[in-house]
Amino acid sequence: MAQSQSSGRFQGSPERTNTLPPGPPLARLSRRERDVLDLLLQCKTSNEIAASLEIPPHEVEPGLEIARSKLRARSRAELVLIYSRSLGR
Repeated sequence: MAQSQSSGRFQGSPERTNTLPPGPPLARLSRRERDVLDLLLQCKTSNEIAASLEIPPHEVEPGLEIARSKLRARSRAELVLIYSRSLGR
């Protein structure tokens, strides 16, 4: 079976975009990313998160995107769900 040059996967293999690599999900997150997610779990808005962490509001969304990518979440809601489950909630 030929291997795709661009993706590094075998052609015809199923897409596995939401499969986390081995290891605890929290280990992939920085302390700041966990702080942002903790506030997101409290239903805080991006502006409220920025005020709580004393960072500019424009830094919250990129931080959430990085966390979303690390946990392979497809949406903010899925990010919250994955993070919450990793905390045992």
